[in-house]
Amino acid sequence: VADVGSFPNLDFILPVTAGFETIEIDSVPWRIYTQQVETNNQQFNVWLQVGQSLNVINDTQQTLFQLILVALPIVLSLTAFGGMFMASRALNPVDNITRTVQDIHATDMSKRIQYQGPQDELGRLTETLNSMLERLQAAFDAERNFTADASHELRTPLTTIKGHIVVTLTRSRSPEEYEATLVQIQTETERLIRLANDLLFLARLDAAPLRWQPETINLSNLLDAVSEQMQSTATEKSITLKANIPSDIIIEGMPDHLIRLFLNLIDNAIKYTAPDGEIGLSLTVQRQVVQIKIRDTGGG
Repeated sequence: VADVGSFPNLDFILPVTAGFETIEIDSVPWRIYTQQVETNNQQFNVWLQVGQSLNVINDTQQTLFQLILVALPIVLSLTAFGGMFMASRALNPVDNITRTVQDIHATDMSKRIQYQGPQDELGRLTETLNSMLERLQAAFDAERNFTADASHELRTPLTTIKGHIVVTLTRSRSPEEYEATLVQIQTETERLIRLANDLLFLARLDAAPLRWQPETINLSNLLDAVSEQMQSTATEKSITLKANIPSDIIIEGMPDHLIRLFLNLIDNAIKYTAPDGEIGLSLTVQRQVVQIKIRDTGGG
């Protein structure tokens, strides 16, 4: 009946069914849609056909394909470089932490991890590592000081023993002089034994926690024995050691540790008291509370 638009010149053939089909006209693909139109009287068939060239769609697809071919490598490259840049920024603090920890060794533990950033997981990790390094440094310093003190303490009696032996062997001496030298050597040997026991005691404390296993102790006898044991050391330095201990004071405690405690306290008092000084050891009981006092005339 009529043609509207730039529809291709086709020989009209009465359609059999409604629907669409794609045909090629003059090397151009066309999409043709056919639909029957109902009329009121049904006296004749009315068909409506609408056509559209597919060149626009094909051109768009081709352009899109070319755009993808060009843009995809660019996008992937930018994504890769951007990912590497972000990863580098994110991992730089980790690299700094690693280098700092690798530079820390037992002879120099003063370095700390420098982190300038938010308090996220890395921030908390840095704080934890710095805190751990501070504790390790304190432990190493304590061990270093302890080793130096122990070396000094062990060297002193060994030097004294060697001196007594060398002096004694320089010439023949009377039995009394030999006996006096042996007594001095015995005193220094007992001091070495006490120092060795202290070192073993500290090593056991580091290896396992101290268990409380009390025994019934006559504290008066224990302090008398400690005072008597330290008398020779005090006399050697011309120091007076006085003990004021009441009898039969009974307590519950660990005798080995108490002996070591009082020996160390009195030994320190002797060490830091000048010749002709005085050290006092006293024990008092008030309301079932035992108090032991060790005083000296040193500068401490």
